[in-house]
Amino acid sequence: MRSQLAHDFVGFNSEYSLCVFVAVNRDDFMLPLHYTFAVSTDLSMPAETFWASQSLATVNLELGPLVRMTFPAEILHQPITSWPQHVQKLKSWILFLGIIPVDRHLFETIQLVGERTFVEQSSSWLSRQWRHERVVQETPAGCRVTDIISFDPRLPILGPLQKAIYLAAFRHRHRVLKQRRGLLRSR
Repeated sequence: MRSQLAHDFVGFNSEYSLCVFVAVNRDDFMLPLHYTFAVSTDLSMPAETFWASQSLATVNLELGPLVRMTFPAEILHQPITSWPQHVQKLKSWILFLGIIPVDRHLFETIQLVGERTFVEQSSSWLSRQWRHERVVQETPAGCRVTDIISFDPRLPILGPLQKAIYLAAFRHRHRVLKQRRGLLRSR
């Protein structure tokens, strides 16, 4: 980010027509407006088997018991492999402990990319933009599941807290994957 100079008005005396400005380097006080992180886990199951088992219901299996997301019943258990290439405008509540609403997501698009990748783009009460990409790669001993998250907080001051919570949630999801799907190693 290039350095920007902000001039804050400090005082004005109309009798002498004197303006006083204080120069402040904004970069010294700015919080990031965009956050990105990734979590990967190697599993001892074939990539195609893992990919075929993915649905919106598996999201809640990975998030539980601390968090649950609401989805329409007619698509909850539909395998990701049978989704249309482009799913649009899906709303979901994020429920802490499965009952307390903490955020509301509007999924703009859920797009299947290549053999075993999806990209979900949405917005929420807390994030102006949210992008979740899950990549499932074949490895000699099974598969590697990588979640790449990018988000822009609506309130920059909440960004560091949101990142810490989201990172903890995705680390939890990967711990659940290891327990349920067979661990090789986690990165």
